[in-house]
Amino acid sequence: MKSSSAFLVFLVCLSGNGGPLMVSASGERFSTSVTSTAGTFRSITHNKEKTPLTTPITFRPERRLFSIRGGAASEKGDGILSRFRRRTSDLEASAADMEKKADKKKKEGEKALSRFRRRASDLKESAADIRPFQKKGDTKKKQEGINTALTMVGIGTVVESFLLNQVLLLAISGNSYSGVTGTIIKAVCVLSVPFGSAVWGSLIDSGLTAATKQVVKPYETPGDTDWYNNLNKPWWNPPGWVFPIMWLLICKPTQAAALWNLINLNGTDTVSRELNLAFGVYCTHLAFGDAWNKVFFGLQQTKRGAVVISTFWGLLLASTRLFYKLDTVAGRLMVPTCLWVTVAASLNWAICFLNKEEA
Repeated sequence: MKSSSAFLVFLVCLSGNGGPLMVSASGERFSTSVTSTAGTFRSITHNKEKTPLTTPITFRPERRLFSIRGGAASEKGDGILSRFRRRTSDLEASAADMEKKADKKKKEGEKALSRFRRRASDLKESAADIRPFQKKGDTKKKQEGINTALTMVGIGTVVESFLLNQVLLLAISGNSYSGVTGTIIKAVCVLSVPFGSAVWGSLIDSGLTAATKQVVKPYETPGDTDWYNNLNKPWWNPPGWVFPIMWLLICKPTQAAALWNLINLNGTDTVSRELNLAFGVYCTHLAFGDAWNKVFFGLQQTKRGAVVISTFWGLLLASTRLFYKLDTVAGRLMVPTCLWVTVAASLNWAICFLNKEEA
């Protein structure tokens, strides 16, 4: 009976709802009706006692031993927790695999970077070995180009000097013409030599030279403006606008006047020979002046330019001396040109010393 009572208590506890319960039992096999306030019903039969029994029982929620609903929720929670732990374990395994792969990729990247650095170092060493030969080859090639250009300048100077001399001889032949015709021939020839010497050089070189551009555009610096402006110059360097004024308004007109006086000389054969010599030296001086523009501004050779302008200056002094012997006025008209070329030659030598790396 004790076991039956305990079983009855167990069933009562299983009701899960608070409120009064009705239990009926009879004999050895008894039946128990359990009615709760929620309306649930349970029946149990016992065989030993046949006397029905109805007993009110009060069940309180705070005295429950356990709850079916709590147990089901606990089992469900355990299942969720189990699945969560398995998922977490899977994620940890995946993270470990990804970390291993990342480490592998990192090592491969470090190896590739190491190979790249070694390759770059090898290329740098190779470039360092080749650079002296390349620089030497570039210097040699540049020097060959400069030598070729200087040769062409020399040939052009000879041809230009010859042509200018022929023009002056043509001017002398104008004395054989009387009247306006002879005057026009002499005037055209006299003006074309000092003012057009650079043009003659341009015709020979098939292009405009620096001197020609200076005549056509007197306010522009001949040659490469950036190169000339970046050169170191002495403190007494004349401003740029002085050069066209001196050449076009002073030197060229005075030279034309000197030539006009010499062409109109009436003398013996000795005078004619001296005149031809003076004209030859003068025309050579003009050709060297045009060559100086090509070497200094065109080839950007300050040292060679200084040598050329020194030769130009020496021929100018020689032609001035010859002009003076034939006609004192003609000789004196050459003095402004001598003074200005002296300034230009001094400036060239000063630039040469101040820019030795450009020489």
